[in-house]
This record gives sequence, structure tokens and C-alpha cells, in this order.
Amino acid sequence: MPSIFSSPVRLRGSGGGASPGSAGDIDIYANAGVPSFSALRGSLCLNTTAGTLYENTSAAAAGATWTPVNEAGAALTTQGDLLSRNATGLVRIGAGTAGQLLTANGAGTEPTWQAGGGAVTPLFTAVVSSTVVANTTTRTVFDQTYTLPVNSLAVGDVLQFIGSGTTAAVTAAFSFDVSFGGTALAATADAVVSNNGWSVVAEVTVRAIGAAGTAQLAAGLTGGPIANTLGGRSVVTTGIDTTATNVLGVAVTMDTAGAGITAGLSTLTIRKINAP
Repeated sequence: MPSIFSSPVRLRGSGGGASPGSAGDIDIYANAGVPSFSALRGSLCLNTTAGTLYENTSAAAAGATWTPVNEAGAALTTQGDLLSRNATGLVRIGAGTAGQLLTANGAGTEPTWQAGGGAVTPLFTAVVSSTVVANTTTRTVFDQTYTLPVNSLAVGDVLQFIGSGTTAAVTAAFSFDVSFGGTALAATADAVVSNNGWSVVAEVTVRAIGAAGTAQLAAGLTGGPIANTLGGRSVVTTGIDTTATNVLGVAVTMDTAGAGITAGLSTLTIRKINAP
């Protein structure tokens, strides 16, 4: 079969002149790869291997700034992909997981997939007991923890902590707190819980995000013997940095050091309740 397409092909408009690239003309080229040769501004080149159509968008009358005409087709690769634009051009937003919502992050930032408002996201469940903390008066975070990724909190999110464990001592007072990046967000009052169980339940609301973010206790925090829990106290507002990774957990402080004075964490569950 004879070829009906040779390169270049010149389509002459009604106002076209005698030479290629005159007003009203379109010059079309065929190329096996991504074009790099110089051509008149406005020329088109079809990549015969990939099927991509390029336009020469050079600022000069002749140049080699070849831009895909169908950028969307080049950016989208998988069923469910969405198209967005960053500072320089079109970009792909990969399909989210089931139940996620596409969330705007403000001007100058691409939208991202986030869990739906009000949804509960399990973050961590301890499947083994912690190492026992013993013979120290230094505040110590139990070694069953969860590392919260950077920029994963929004204003109005609630972090829920549910933990329990045991203590061993003749006479010693213990306090427990919810720890965010090493900072105590809330602490129970000191209580003598020797040779008994303890429990901590807290919900902490994110009030502000960023390097100077804040959080506040939003629900009751309790500690002490499970059979006789004590009312806790909370820090009114605590600074947090949501732009960094943060280790979440529960910490213990003992008022007396001694070989027989110990505390251990048996269970810990951490959840995030997404802002409405």
C-alpha cells in the first residue's frame, strides 16, 4: 500500500504564503522518538512509536520546545487516577483507597486523599507487653509506641489513647500521661497503686497544626487502680509540631526509685478520629 503520510506535511491555510511556516500554515512531522529538532513555532510532531502528539511552543520563531498536546493522557496511568496541576504543569493524583475523600489543601498545594470526616482510623494496637520500667524517678515512655507521620493531622482531629498495665511496689506513687513526641499532653494525679492495675483513657483534640501547633485534652483521663480509678488533670494547651514525625505513647513517673518499684504496660490502643 502506498504511503499517504510523509514527513513533513504542510497544510496551507487560505492566507498561507509560499514558504513553510507562513501565516495560516501548519507543518506536521513524524518522528519515532520524542522530538528534539528545531522547527517553526506552532509545528506539530507525531511520535509514531508512543502515539503522542507534540506542539512546538518555542518562544522564538523557530526552536525546539516540544510540548505534549495531550498532557492529560501522558500523566494518567491507572484507572481511577485524577488530574491536577502543580506550579509547572499537569500532575497525576493516584487513586485513593476505599472510603477516602479528596481534600483541598489550599492554594499552591495539590489536593490529597484523606479519611472521611468523623471516620475512626486505627493507628496502633500493642500485641505484646512493654518492657518493665523499674528503679527510676525519671519520666519514661513505655516502649510500645506508634510513630505518627509528618503532616498527618488536621485541626479538629482527635487522638484517642486507651492503655492499661500493672505496678509492683511496697509504697510508691505513680502518675501516667499521654505522650506526643515526648511531650506530656495530659497526666493523672499521683496515686499509690502498688501491686495493682492501672488504666489510662484520654481523647486529645488537635487545636492548631504546623510547627507551632497545639493540642488539648478533650475527654476524661483516668489512672490508678482499675477498681478505683482517679480523676486526672490536663494541661490546658500544649504545643505540638505536626510537621515532624512524633512518637505517640503512654509514659509513667514514679515518685520513688527502688529495685522493687516497677510499672509495665500491658495493652495500648491508639486511634485517630478525623475532623468532621
